[in-house]
Amino acid sequence: CAMITRLHSFELYDWAPKINWDVVDKVILVSKAMQQMFNELYPENAHKTVVIYNGRSLNEFTPPTQRDFGFNIGMLCRITPIKRVYETILMLHNLRQMGYDASLHVAGEPADDYRYMVAIRRLVKKLNLENSVRFYGHVAVSPTWLRKIDIFISNSFWEGQSVALMEAMASGCYCLSH
Repeated sequence: CAMITRLHSFELYDWAPKINWDVVDKVILVSKAMQQMFNELYPENAHKTVVIYNGRSLNEFTPPTQRDFGFNIGMLCRITPIKRVYETILMLHNLRQMGYDASLHVAGEPADDYRYMVAIRRLVKKLNLENSVRFYGHVAVSPTWLRKIDIFISNSFWEGQSVALMEAMASGCYCLSH
């Protein structure tokens, strides 16, 4: 039978070098940019690639008829250095020092390296932001959670197609993406 694989960017650099591409018939990538990166690394396998964009139905994500702006900033992600939650907390601290009554709501679980989460919690305490930063853990129903958010931030320095960002836009949040 045919061997087909789907490749994400983190797998491109961590796992792809370990794969015997001669036995793979088709490589599915989530964007043209990912396809280009794969083709640069494995030009002899470029003919095997196909792009199937990431996505999901947005029917359950609807903007409210009226939103009272409360300066609730939200992030929905795996808590890992690439998502730059730490830097977003520093930004929140700067906003609060400038007199803005902003709060940060972070939904998601820590990645495998829990040191990053420990560093984030230490930063929140050091900057005296315990009442301004809330961690939710895994959020199973993102449409409900996103209704509480005014500004959604995707601060990742490496992102393909952020499903969370699309959901936030469909929910009527103001969205900022790095």
